[in-house]
Amino acid sequence: MKTIQINISEKDYQKYNFENNPMDFNDLIKKLDLVNAKNTLKESIKLAKSAGLSNLSEEEINYEIMQVRNAKNNN
Repeated sequence: MKTIQINISEKDYQKYNFENNPMDFNDLIKKLDLVNAKNTLKESIKLAKSAGLSNLSEEEINYEIMQVRNAKNNN
């Protein structure tokens, strides 16, 4: 097994909630993926609100999905 050392800013250290303990590579990937997923979700919510999509009912969402699927199947 190899060991690497990475320099990271204090801001990013806090952003990813790192600890002073050694970390397994898979745990690092999971931690990075989790933060990136949260950021992507926040951006999606922001875009949905700005486009007026955050007010759609479940039925309206299902209808939109059905329309897209039908359009794909007809092409």
